Amino acid sequence: MTILKLVRQNLPPLQLLVTQFLRSEFRRHRQVTNPIHIIGFLTEWKVYLEALPTSRDGGTFKGKRLDPRVFEKVC
Repeated sequence: MTILKLVRQNLPPLQLLVTQFLRSEFRRHRQVTNPIHIIGFLTEWKVYLEALPTSRDGGTFKGKRLDPRVFEKVC
């Protein structure tokens, strides 16, 4: 829920797209029982949450370059 709240506050143009993506992503993983997968899933979302700005002016956004290995997995 915190992720959705931060997206609504700080990324209004992307709100609908991100909200739909988040909901579908969490629904897809609802039935996962493998603890390793659960920990990995939640860890990645925690990293994403920490990268989001926490103020309306984006003052606390730190951002970082995407790891090439992660990029390869996505593409």
